[in-house]
Amino acid sequence: MYTRVCLNKKSRLVTMDRPAFLENKVINALQVNPLNVNLRILCPQFYTFAIKYLELYEDPDLAEILIKSKKIRGLEIFDRAKRIYEDHNEFIEKLDDGEQLMFEKQRAICEDSYVDYLRDFSKRS
Repeated sequence: MYTRVCLNKKSRLVTMDRPAFLENKVINALQVNPLNVNLRILCPQFYTFAIKYLELYEDPDLAEILIKSKKIRGLEIFDRAKRIYEDHNEFIEKLDDGEQLMFEKQRAICEDSYVDYLRDFSKRS
């Protein structure tokens, strides 16, 4: 289930198991549809710890998958944040801490700049 990684390939002094939140099943799910993966359940600081793992062990394929999934999830976060009057609680519960912060900041920006044209139009009538 775990991928064993050798940090010093020549002498094999240290080995490290891939963290459970980065197991193949999770990575495959991120490849198929990153929006459906509940990162909060896997690890509340998913991307933060994934980056730390990649600093210790170079894995270009894993890095590419994580970058692509972060971009797709980020676009969805920004898209949903601007839809002020919709309920996004189910989506927000799937986000890791960094993504939730991103959503909150983007939502605050959208709320500050939101103009209700229908309300303004009805006042003129």
